[in-house]
Amino acid sequence: MLEAQQNRNEELEKRQRKFDSDINSVRDGASDEKQARERLEREKNLLSADFTLLEEKYKKLKEDHQKLESEKTEIETELLKKGSISTDNEIVSLKKMKRELESKIEELEDEVDDLNIKVDSLQQAKSRLELSQNSLKTQHQKEIEGREEDMEQPKATMNKKIKTIEQQLEEEHES
Repeated sequence: MLEAQQNRNEELEKRQRKFDSDINSVRDGASDEKQARERLEREKNLLSADFTLLEEKYKKLKEDHQKLESEKTEIETELLKKGSISTDNEIVSLKKMKRELESKIEELEDEVDDLNIKVDSLQQAKSRLELSQNSLKTQHQKEIEGREEDMEQPKATMNKKIKTIEQQLEEEHES
């Protein structure tokens, strides 16, 4: 009888160690998931900051573009008002200014296009990170719930066995 009790105790201890091991595994998994979430959150914040900077740069370039367009229009209007320009030097100078302004406008338009592409790319990356983060969160929650359910039954069974063994030991001790 005592040998059977010892065997039971050994079996219960093995199960308890396995249970403790499973709990530690769940904790480790939760820690890994937390680190992954934190890393994704940092990446998301960096992308948001980059996005904000690019938006500001885009607005500034757009303002510069509008100013240059305005200057170009003013020069063209001025040329029309003058009608006839007295010297060839003035004509050459004005044409040169016009070409320079048009060149600057083209460069700004190219920069705006590049920034639009970067903004789109950052928005897509941000969306992917958010989806990935939500997926990890959901997956982690399901794993935790599944492991908790898996551990409840063995835990309850062990507690019942421990109580039974304690009662049996008390009965043997009393007799």
